[in-house]
Amino acid sequence: MNQIVSTDQQLVCKNCGETFTKEFCNHCGQKAAHRITVHHVLHDLVHVFLHADKGIFSFLTRVVLTPGVLAREYVNGKRKIFNPYQYLIFSVGIVIFLMSRSHFFESLDSYSTGSSTRMPEYMQKGFAGFNLFLRNYMNIITFMALPIYAFSGWVFNRKRKENYAEHFTILVFAMSQINTINALVLLLLIFLNITTLGTVSISIALSIFSFCITYKQYYNLTWMAGLWKGIIIYIASYMGQILIMGMGLLIYILLLKYHYLH
Repeated sequence: MNQIVSTDQQLVCKNCGETFTKEFCNHCGQKAAHRITVHHVLHDLVHVFLHADKGIFSFLTRVVLTPGVLAREYVNGKRKIFNPYQYLIFSVGIVIFLMSRSHFFESLDSYSTGSSTRMPEYMQKGFAGFNLFLRNYMNIITFMALPIYAFSGWVFNRKRKENYAEHFTILVFAMSQINTINALVLLLLIFLNITTLGTVSISIALSIFSFCITYKQYYNLTWMAGLWKGIIIYIASYMGQILIMGMGLLIYILLLKYHYLH
């Protein structure tokens, strides 16, 4: 089955139906299609991982070492790289998988159970339900936190030229770095028996550092200015996230209390 239809030395794009004469469609940009073969599949797989500009390994290296530079280039239009939004989704999935493999959530459950044994039953159920929600919807929570972090970045840099969507994109690169490093930390938790609280402390410290290095690199700041800006934005964002989650937990506990009383 041929994927190229030729009419008077013209090609018909199999994606949009427009005619073109060279390698790429002038209308949608798709490359002239051809029949899929084993060689084609292997080439595309290698291309995804090893391509110098758009390979995932190239992106991974740069997002870990220079997230701010990569974010600035992307915002300014240099976008021939592995899709940062796809990488963020991929990295979140890896982190959640490692959390489950390292029994991270079970350890959190044991901490919360031990500290809530003297609480009323409805409060114990409230905390247990909240922990279950975190376990089941950690990916959604992570993505819902991004707008909060982006808003903080926009507020503390409102005198600069970037709009809210561009600050959201900057945070995509910062969170990609955080998730990549957190994946390594979780591997250490699995193999070196690091405590859950120790893992959480390391993760928070790395997150703050990531914010600092991202904004330092993006705005070409001094180390002191980058540290100050990163810490302020992270703390404001984290407090906003905790406030929203705390309000949700409080409402849930109040509803449980009402159920027990009635």
